[in-house]
Amino acid sequence: MSDTPEKQTKQTPVLHMRPEGYFSATDPELLDQLKKELEEGGVIVSNPLFSGFDGAGIRSARDVPRTDAIFGMNEAGWREAIKLHEPNPFEYAEGYDVPCIGVYEGNELSEIYASDIDQDSDLSERIQLSDIEIGENLSSMPTNQPVREAVVHRHYPEGSPVDALVALVFVDR
Repeated sequence: MSDTPEKQTKQTPVLHMRPEGYFSATDPELLDQLKKELEEGGVIVSNPLFSGFDGAGIRSARDVPRTDAIFGMNEAGWREAIKLHEPNPFEYAEGYDVPCIGVYEGNELSEIYASDIDQDSDLSERIQLSDIEIGENLSSMPTNQPVREAVVHRHYPEGSPVDALVALVFVDR
């Protein structure tokens, strides 16, 4: 891995997933179906991190906003959220007219130990963080350790989480 972030120049797969009708956002089978869709779509990611967001206006990775941070979960975090009856990436995405799940290479991301929420943020849009203190790189954590928090690119502030984006999955209902 290089010491500088790779700007989003690679072709990022755009997939469409149609969940089976009887699955709800809180069913673990939905995550399994998403992982299967990624595999069948040829998306190989060693340490996936998932983030649900509004896919309106997004046609490719170039359309995804370059934010400093995103809120996301790895597989262990997603499964833990289901057990604790807390929102997961699919539930976040489901709240929008065009639900989308971004799949990121977690090895390129770091957790955030501390930050402040920008009080001027419009809560109908992505929450903006300031005074970010970078924590541990996700590549140094065991994959069975839940990640359910805000993350930044490991080369923050030069890198953006979008630089670690490996797939966009639009959820068709």
